[in-house]
Amino acid sequence: PRSPRGLLGSPPSLRQLLSERRRAAGPHVGGPDAAAWSALVDVLVAAGRLQEAHAALDGAVAAAAAARRPPPAEAFGALVKGLRRHRRRVGAYGGAAARAEAAQRALRRYLQLGGRPARHACDDVIALCLAAGDVRAARQVVRVMRLTGALPDDAAEAGYQAWLERRQARRRARRAARGGGDGGGGGGVGQRAGVGI
Repeated sequence: PRSPRGLLGSPPSLRQLLSERRRAAGPHVGGPDAAAWSALVDVLVAAGRLQEAHAALDGAVAAAAAARRPPPAEAFGALVKGLRRHRRRVGAYGGAAARAEAAQRALRRYLQLGGRPARHACDDVIALCLAAGDVRAARQVVRVMRLTGALPDDAAEAGYQAWLERRQARRRARRAARGGGDGGGGGGVGQRAGVGI
């Protein structure tokens, strides 16, 4: 079978196609819907084509807005899941820290558009933060989950936070054994998304 890269053509031709489809979708009936754009995001991330995946995400957002529907959870989820699952293909994107930051940016944008993230999508962002060693950002994602209803109650949040505390304690122990400090990471999703944490 042909690879996603072969099926989709060269990056310039795909960028032109995306541009044409975004213009066609606009306010008109019959343009590509958010579900189609979301599927394209998934394929592009799997092919390691992050720039074009972001362009397809823009198409999904525009299609949802034109249809007066909520921001497309599927498209944002596909991008974050792809960053987590296709590490080898998107490795050139900049490594674990860059993938975690890209996932946090996607989550912030989804929140700013009024989205309510699903628990599994937040779990993917948390996993990417932990892979980058940024426990602080992972904690903030947990707080976002509680504030947006992805976690049903304080007990569920406490369970996540306790698990992250254990991860952070192990990280501190490893850094102490190597003679380093405790780099907790920079500001995360909650601080920059303005969700009150």
